[in-house]
Amino acid sequence: MKTVSTQPIVESANPTAGTEREVFARSVLDAVGANIAVLDRDGTIKAVNDAWTEFARANGDVWGGTRTGVGVKTAAHFPR
Repeated sequence: MKTVSTQPIVESANPTAGTEREVFARSVLDAVGANIAVLDRDGTIKAVNDAWTEFARANGDVWGGTRTGVGVKTAAHFPR
């Protein structure tokens, strides 16, 4: 995995809050049709795009993103 930046892309789970940079990053993620989740080095989801959220909902995410959204530690779900 290649690290592009060490700066946080989206510091808030609220897509309407944040700096101009965060809003721009969110817009870029949402413009991509692929399902995208941005993870930190520990496997924690830092940002997701709309396609990711819609895919989760369409495939039975009855937990409201608590298992597929920002802040979830994916390492807990996938052993190394």
